[in-house]
Amino acid sequence: EHSLNEDTKTACDHPPDEVLLTTSGEPPILQFSSMKYLCGEEESVAVLEVLRLKTLGTSEVRFRTQDWTAIAGDNYVAASGLLVFEPGDSKKQIEISLIDDDTWSGTLEFHVVLESEGLVNATLSSHSALARVQRIDDDVFPDNKFKQLILSRHFEQLPVLDLLWHYFKLQMSNPIIRRGAIKTLILSQVKNVVDISKVI
Repeated sequence: EHSLNEDTKTACDHPPDEVLLTTSGEPPILQFSSMKYLCGEEESVAVLEVLRLKTLGTSEVRFRTQDWTAIAGDNYVAASGLLVFEPGDSKKQIEISLIDDDTWSGTLEFHVVLESEGLVNATLSSHSALARVQRIDDDVFPDNKFKQLILSRHFEQLPVLDLLWHYFKLQMSNPIIRRGAIKTLILSQVKNVVDISKVI
């Protein structure tokens, strides 16, 4: 289970309807309703909410997604757009599509950013203009082929060699690990050739 603090919401949470309104003559402040959102990999959409703290006039702000440990195209669908707050509007939603797969990846994170460029009748919060979205994996390590045995804790029934093979495939699916393994193998073979040539 994941415990949520006051700065964390699940992607399907509905933020409170009550919004604080500023009374100064400054432009409306725009910010996310939470600095961190949690969503399950199996959910089709992560929903984030942007609040406007003062509802007079029309405000506009652009947003975009940003890779972190989650990669657009692999774990979620990249998105960007324009939010328009009409007079009286205090909140708008951003929906980001998630990609469900059968590969274990742990909890991955991407960001959604409110952009300062192109702001209309608004200013961005200094602390809440970036939201962290954490995508919680529902797959098991190293492969869903063993999901039922692992979840039922029948570890003694796991085929060791098959488990090792799927672990190897998982590692080789990572391009960084794959390149490193190939480089190490080549350098090792070159060293062997050099050592043999010295003996000969």
